[in-house]
Amino acid sequence: MDNNFWQYIDHLQLIAFFSGYPLIYAIVMVVFENKSRKWKIFPSGIHTLLPYAYALSGTLYLGLILKGLYPDYSINSIRIFFDHSLLKIWAVFSLIFWIPLFAKKPVISLLHSLPFFIFFIKDVFILNPTSGEHDMIRNEIKIYSDSLILNLITLVVVLILFFIIKIVYKKLLSH
Repeated sequence: MDNNFWQYIDHLQLIAFFSGYPLIYAIVMVVFENKSRKWKIFPSGIHTLLPYAYALSGTLYLGLILKGLYPDYSINSIRIFFDHSLLKIWAVFSLIFWIPLFAKKPVISLLHSLPFFIFFIKDVFILNPTSGEHDMIRNEIKIYSDSLILNLITLVVVLILFFIIKIVYKKLLSH
């Protein structure tokens, strides 16, 4: 990774918003989508809400970008922000999962999040802790933990919204 401090901060932001999603996805698929489970707290189709949770993380990331660009939202400042960073552009494309056509297959959101996870894994296992990069590894693992919490919270928010919409829809149909 380049020694530029601001690029490192951008890198940590991408890890914070997107790298925890693959593990949350795996947990949901293993725990909640197990066909042999006896208890049914959540609907069996909880995995269908995963892309919306991922899109919510992307929306929060876009909000962070817009906050950083404030008050200059000119095309030039947006171009400078995204200059030489395909990962930032890729991150903003997470917003497409708000569209039901793209959210229909949750595995696509998983595939979209894998580059962020792969870069995180590469940093943790390839950086040499003896060369003074021990603090960088510790930072990235802490940020990854925060990413897990963020992605779990976005999933819970989407689940709550799903249940609220479902209840309101049932009440509207009953009248």
